[in-house]
Amino acid sequence: MVIGQRIVGTALLSVVLMSGVDLAAQSGGALQVTVEYTGADGEVSATNSIVVMIFSDPPTDESALPMSFPLIVQENGATVTFDNISTSPVYLLAALMDPEDLLASAGVGLPAGTPMGIHGILTGAPVGIAIGDGDTVEVALQFDDLVRMP
Repeated sequence: MVIGQRIVGTALLSVVLMSGVDLAAQSGGALQVTVEYTGADGEVSATNSIVVMIFSDPPTDESALPMSFPLIVQENGATVTFDNISTSPVYLLAALMDPEDLLASAGVGLPAGTPMGIHGILTGAPVGIAIGDGDTVEVALQFDDLVRMP
């Protein structure tokens, strides 16, 4: 499993570096996300993890690219932190999937049928999260099986 996680991490690093993101030059705020999955597609674990991503534009279709590495949650209710966010607002998406499937979906979007949650989607559209320079914003995102990738 460790080898698989390293492969996924290396592949994600390659995708981010190829996208032109300059991680060293970024400064700004932080986004702390506490995420909880309440659906019926299984318990959150190392092989059924929550993948958390942030975007500079609303993630409305499969062409949306995350701003940074996706963060992996292997325990329901855990908190992850995105640091050095210099773009505001950002949009938050979480999906329940095997982290190794993330490698297979790189550049082509999440697999069809993947349960996902988008911050603010219950209001009808994704809601951006404003993050000021030096700020740490805390957000809770709870999702279930009602919204799935088409």
